[in-house]
Amino acid sequence: MKKLSILMTLIMGLSLTSGAMAHPEHDEAPTPRFTLDMVNKKDGATIYVTSRGEKVPTIGATGKLLLVRGKAKQEVTLRSAGNNAMETSTPTKMIPGVRARATITFSDQNVVTEDFVVK
Repeated sequence: MKKLSILMTLIMGLSLTSGAMAHPEHDEAPTPRFTLDMVNKKDGATIYVTSRGEKVPTIGATGKLLLVRGKAKQEVTLRSAGNNAMETSTPTKMIPGVRARATITFSDQNVVTEDFVVK
């Protein structure tokens, strides 16, 4: 009876532990969380990029800003403009109520997209 009780304890103990173990070759870096903030200017817009409150460098990044006014669409190129900023490369009228979608591709090929409504 004592052997049966020990055997049952071992079986229960093994069933409660997980057989999965972490292997470094399967660990992936966490996906960065980017936040885009758009600031309207009289001749375009500037988009600021942060990740968890820290500025994200935009040097080497490329981007596009798609503006949708009803059925009309306009695509404007974004260029790097300092530490963590991307700005419209050509003068663009930012009309309140227009929907905008910013797509930024960083030099490491991470892509972030965010939708805005122009205020």
